[in-house]
Formats: sequence, structure tokens, C-alpha cells
Amino acid sequence: MSRRCAMSFSIAWGRTRSLTNVLTVSWMSRCSSVSSKSTGQVYGRARALGPVILPLALVGGMALDNGGFDATSWGWSTLLPLVIVGTALVVGEARPPNGLARAFLGLLGAFAAWTWLSAAWSNDVSASVLDAERLLLYLSAVAAFLLLDRSQVTRFLFGLLAAISLVGVWALSLRAFGGPGSYDVASVSADATRRLAAPLGYSNALGLLAAIGIVLALGLAVRLRRPFAAAPVFVLAPTLYFTYSRGAWLALAAGGIAALGLTVPRMSRRIMLGIAIVVICAGGIALVRVGGPGGAIREFSHAAPSVKADRSRRLFSLSGSSRAQYWHVAWRDYQQHPWLGSGAGSFQREWLRSRPADLPVLDAHSLYLETLAELGPVGLGLLAALLALPLAAGLISRKQPLAAPALGGYVAYLVHAAQDWDWEL
Repeated sequence: MSRRCAMSFSIAWGRTRSLTNVLTVSWMSRCSSVSSKSTGQVYGRARALGPVILPLALVGGMALDNGGFDATSWGWSTLLPLVIVGTALVVGEARPPNGLARAFLGLLGAFAAWTWLSAAWSNDVSASVLDAERLLLYLSAVAAFLLLDRSQVTRFLFGLLAAISLVGVWALSLRAFGGPGSYDVASVSADATRRLAAPLGYSNALGLLAAIGIVLALGLAVRLRRPFAAAPVFVLAPTLYFTYSRGAWLALAAGGIAALGLTVPRMSRRIMLGIAIVVICAGGIALVRVGGPGGAIREFSHAAPSVKADRSRRLFSLSGSSRAQYWHVAWRDYQQHPWLGSGAGSFQREWLRSRPADLPVLDAHSLYLETLAELGPVGLGLLAALLALPLAAGLISRKQPLAAPALGGYVAYLVHAAQDWDWEL
């Protein structure tokens, strides 16, 4: 009897354990399924919103942080793209970039390495290290951008446009309610105190940002047939105007022409001839007004335009605002260091050594000439190849709807960088 009871108990206990194991496995599989589903949903949302959040955080955040000029803003702005890249690598969603993208990242890395190396012969080692540290931010941002596939580029451009628009709203709000703190604090121009500059702190940089936003807005509205995308123009156009930045208007014209050239690639000869005639006539009238090429050169060499009574007249002045002096010092610096340059970030020290005017200047106001002076022909060659790749990519993909607005904004930046220090912002 006791043996039969023991056997019955053993059988019952075995069935109980089997049932418990089944329930446990079922519960664990259900939890695992829910967890996987939740993780997938979270990652899916992050993948959908990431292309919008990244430009909003970087462009908007750095604009509010003095345009990202100070080294104190490079830490968080470098970490954010690195977190995105690391997450993509961990979850296995990082796709290998194509040939042009790999070449761009490689050239940027080579340019950063050459910048770091220039500290060995630099006239200002601390400034060289700062320039090299800034390039780490650019490397991380480019690496995060290259993770985007074609389906995410549209959201990225709209996120970039939203960030630029928010900066414009902030700038106009400060002009209306913010007092003198909304004006330029990074310029040596006599009329800088009345030019809109906040939150970047530099009116020409704010003007460039508005110009890029206008090209993006109009390009997205036309190419994607979404009229609402042009709405930011009503904010960005007055922002651009109140900066009184002539270089920004020139950049807007160049970017608009580039975008139009891709939008209407098969433009008739009559239209092309008409545009050429208008440009030539406008240039001829401007030259006649200032007394010919010699007068234009003399006007450009003036330190600053005299337009205190009517600041809108500044837009029609040919004065270079001391740029001729900056460029002369930079060119002489290159002649003194023709092979390797004087080292990244060393222009300020060279300016203090041989400046023809008592102006507190940090940069040569030309990305290309300053690079030649500081990093020599090798540095300029790396930079030229680096900046040419996006142009080639835009031309290759010119039939894509997003190519025109993206390339137009990029051309606006390239043109403006030729006569200002946008690379540092």
C-alpha cells in the first residue's frame, strides 16, 4: 500500500513539474515576444524620428550655443552622432556606405589627420589642436549622416529646414522683443550693432543659414510638390534681410541658380541666353556705377561701407569690409610657408604680427585661402577633393527629386565660405 502511494505521488509530482515547465516556457516565450515586439517598436520609432531629431538637435542646439564656435559646445554635439552610430552598429542596422560616401569620409579623415599633424610645425600649437578637435565633431556628424538610406533623406532635409526655421523665428523674436542683445557681436564693422545676428552671434552666418533654408524650402516645395514646404520662406526672408549680409544674398543667388539648373536641366537655349544677358547687363551696370573694374577694386578695398543713415544701402555697397587686408596677410603667410603652411589655426597670430590695421581678427574670412596659408597645398588639395565629392554626387543623382534643393543649399555654403569664416560655425 505504501509502495502504491509512493508511486502515485511520484507520478503526480512528475506531472506537476511537467506542467510547471510548460507554463514557465510559455510565459518566458510570451515575455520574450512582448519584449522583442516592444524593442522593435522603440527602434522603429527611433529610426523614423532619428533623421528629423538629428538636424534639429545639432543645428538648432548649436545655433543657440553661439553657433558652435566655442569649444565648450563640441562635447555634446560630438557625442550625439557617436551614440547614433554606436546604436546602429550594435543592433546591426549599419549599412556599408557606397563608394562616394566612403571616399568622402576617408577624405575628411585624411584632412583631420593632416590638421592634427600640422601642430608639429605650427606657429600656434594650441589653436591647431582646437581646429583638429572641431574636425572630430564633423567626422562624427558625417558618420551619422551616412547611415541614412534614401527613404530617410526626405525626413532629414525637412528636419534641417525645421531647425533653420526655428532659428529664424528666434532671431526675429529677439529683434522684436530682445533689445540690443540680438545684434552682431562678432563683427568689427561699424554698423554691426544694428544687424540681426542672434542666436549665432554673427550676422553673416545667420544670413547664410537663412539663405540655405530658403533654397531648401523652395526646392522641396517644387520638387516634392508640397506647397506647405515653402512656408518657412515667410520667416527666413525677413531674417536674411535684417542681417544686411551681402555675402548671404550672393550665396542665395548661387544656390538658387544651382538648384534651378538641376530642376530644369533641359532648359531651352533662349531661356539660358536670356538669363546670361540679364546677368551680364546687371554686372555691366554695377561696374559703370562704381567707375569700371578699377573703381570696383578700390571700392572693395575700403575698410567698411559708409551706410549709417540707411543700412539697406549696405546691400548695394561693394566694400569688402577689410577682407582685402585679411586676404593679403593670408597670402603673404602662404608665401612665407609655401610647402606645409604655418599650421592650422595660426592665422590670428600671423595677423597680429603683420596686420595693416588694428582689428581683432581670428580668421582670414576665406576658407580656401586660409587653408592654403595654414595647411599648405596638401591641405587645400584635400579640402578641395573633399568639398567636390558632394557636388559630384548631386550631379550623378540629379534626376532624384531631392538632389536640386540639397545641392542648391550646399552650393550656397561653398560660395559664402569663400569670403567668410563659416567653417568654424
